[in-house]
Amino acid sequence: MAAGADLIDPVDRGSAIAAASLLIALNQLVINVQPLLIGALARHRGLDDGELGLVSSALVGGALLASSTAPFWVRRVNWRRTTTLALLLAALMFWVTSLVTGFGWLCLAFALAGLMKGMIGAPSFVCLGDTSRPERNFGTSVAVQAIVAAAAAVPMAGYLIPAYGLSGVLYSLIAAMAVGLVAVRFLPASGRGSEQAHGARVKVPAWRLLPFIAVLLAMMLFTIGVTSFWFFLERIGTAQSIPAATIGLAVSGTALVSIPGSFAVTWLSRWLGGLQFIVLGSLLIVAGFALVAVPEPVAFMAGSLIFAIGWGIAQPGYWALAREADPTSRLFVLSSAVAGLASVITGLIAGPMIGLNGYTGLIVMSGLFVAAGIALCVLIKPIAARMPPMAD
Repeated sequence: MAAGADLIDPVDRGSAIAAASLLIALNQLVINVQPLLIGALARHRGLDDGELGLVSSALVGGALLASSTAPFWVRRVNWRRTTTLALLLAALMFWVTSLVTGFGWLCLAFALAGLMKGMIGAPSFVCLGDTSRPERNFGTSVAVQAIVAAAAAVPMAGYLIPAYGLSGVLYSLIAAMAVGLVAVRFLPASGRGSEQAHGARVKVPAWRLLPFIAVLLAMMLFTIGVTSFWFFLERIGTAQSIPAATIGLAVSGTALVSIPGSFAVTWLSRWLGGLQFIVLGSLLIVAGFALVAVPEPVAFMAGSLIFAIGWGIAQPGYWALAREADPTSRLFVLSSAVAGLASVITGLIAGPMIGLNGYTGLIVMSGLFVAAGIALCVLIKPIAARMPPMAD
């Protein structure tokens, strides 16, 4: 048995896949509870929509800095040590955030927390991308994200925020970082594409990167559309006079209902590829947007849940398509950076859009961005398929 186990690549071991999936889920938790965080900041720090957008931009901007530089460091560092350090520093930053009150200090603390967040996610993301079946494992990862988000959002919305306000959210994130310290010991020290294992990097012609760049652009459009809606979901419901209990239930329920969609990706990955998941998931997302635009509690709840199912299907599709289009086996980690940049853009444009056209304008804008992502993926897929393979 031991000899057989040694033949399994470290990234394909069940413990490694589980650890990487959990660490990605903990990394994404601050995004998955963003509506609750935004609402708590509005109530307990008195921030307006423009300031809330800037705080969100500071958080994802810090993560963007870490993830955008990841191709230069993620294959060189020890994944376990780097992730452990990032978890500890992220917990420290969330604790500092609970103490500061000034807007500038909040932005700085969130930016530093985001920097650590990006360093937690990159090694685990590459670990899953290095597995023999990335579509399946990315789908599993999204399902784990949903489970963790549900486990956190339900007590946050139902007890922690009413009892402890903003600190209830931040202390929950600190506890999540502590859970990550347990999981990180099962993460491989490096992956298949490590420079130590494969020697010098293969040089790739610039033209060969064009399909990959197009996929990243499509992912950016998709993420702007999703986050513009998601970050302000609680505010949309409040503006529509939806009962607070219904809003909290909808936000919590989105995490739960995305689990079946993500597991469907895991199962259907034997027959379908990233593009099919992108199209199906994105159409469900747009349908959810349309329902939430109706100012009625049942429509708000149904739209939120349909949106979440679509997100759970489309997101691993984008990750898998980026991995497929990357001829270098190391640039696909930029998927996280693109998502971070898109979230920064969201923070900059969502507030002004709300100011000009209200939350209805924000929903319409979100739908157009998601639709543009579908269109670009459909256009680029046949071009990528005709690209000649890289020489060994």
